[in-house]
Amino acid sequence: MDKDFTVEALLVEPSQHFDDVHTIYFSTSLQRQRIDVNIMEPEPLAFSLYLRYDQGKMYIYDKKRDKCLVHALHGRLEPFCLSRNANHTGTVIIGGSLKADVWKENREGFKVRLILSSYREIPINIFTKGGTHSGVVMQEWFNYKVGVESEKVFDIPSACKKSTPSQELEDAPYVPLKELAKRMNKMFAGW
Repeated sequence: MDKDFTVEALLVEPSQHFDDVHTIYFSTSLQRQRIDVNIMEPEPLAFSLYLRYDQGKMYIYDKKRDKCLVHALHGRLEPFCLSRNANHTGTVIIGGSLKADVWKENREGFKVRLILSSYREIPINIFTKGGTHSGVVMQEWFNYKVGVESEKVFDIPSACKKSTPSQELEDAPYVPLKELAKRMNKMFAGW
């Protein structure tokens, strides 16, 4: 996959009856990622998650309340890729013309099925099952673009610059951030 991209994703966990729409800005060259999360159920909420590997910090910004949670971030932002144990299990045609490859892999206790466009190896559908989370999580990717429009999309909101680091995301001071932390954990399950 491209090392820098922008994409929209629909995240669905059928057993929990929720679906969220995300916009993902991803740049391994800058070591930065931003995910704008629009939660539709049970009440509409809007957050931005800034993963600033270049700073070693993760920021969760609640747009409605203008509040921010800061957490230490370790490691490097790695490109999206298939694991070494991925198996190509077939090819499908989507919409009568888009050829896509189906891959299955096991990653850290998760069973993952990915459908990637054959032309550019862009994820179309990611289906994750297992691990420590019960149920199934599905992502649908759409409006994929190579690159990120501007480095400014990774600029940290002023509320985040005033925040002090939190010990744990699960200890967030108010419920919406706790719920977002749980959803983010599920979104990246197996990645």
